Amino acid sequence: LAACIGTQFDLETLAIIYEHHQKDTLNHLWLAIEEGLLLPLDDHYKQLEELETGQVIAYFKFQHDRVQQAAYSLIAEVDKKAIHLQIGRLLLANTPEAALKDHLFDLVNQLNEGRDLITESTEKQKLIELNLAAGQKAKSSSAYQPAKQYLNTSLALLDKDSWQTQYELTKTIYEEVAETAYLCTEFEKTVRLVDIVLQNAKTVLDKVKVYEVQIQAYTA
Repeated sequence: LAACIGTQFDLETLAIIYEHHQKDTLNHLWLAIEEGLLLPLDDHYKQLEELETGQVIAYFKFQHDRVQQAAYSLIAEVDKKAIHLQIGRLLLANTPEAALKDHLFDLVNQLNEGRDLITESTEKQKLIELNLAAGQKAKSSSAYQPAKQYLNTSLALLDKDSWQTQYELTKTIYEEVAETAYLCTEFEKTVRLVDIVLQNAKTVLDKVKVYEVQIQAYTA
């Protein structure tokens, strides 16, 4: 489970997806820590009471990327998507709304890994919105390639008739994808997306954002 998070993880997140208290989770990691497969990044793991109350967070990393990859390879290929989806669901269910922004990338990455298994429309809708939020957050930090991936995922998850059924959301996603394509110097894609918005926009004001993107793309 730790390997599913990445080469570095914190005990609080691992305890959530392991569905055990942090103390029990730490006990079950102890052999790997003693053998040097996992390395503590601080001394917080020694402060058990503070860990359980959330006063401190203990961070660990795998001794090497290869160790993390080896642990990850122990999961059967057919089970990986389901495990990532379960991790994403647990993180989402256990993350307060106020803290969602701080853990956004972690939980969206997990849900995206298992998105092919999502069949329920409300969960799919939530994932569209989370990918949009993650894309916007990445773009605002000038991380344009990750932003492109998140936004393209939200675009791919939209229903075919989304311009009719979810106009505002669809327009926003297309605007964001078009702007990110421009920022990634994918100008032909930018123009193509702008044209789609211009064809579906209901008012002149709804076209303003993509006209701005189009001007920037032509200037570049």
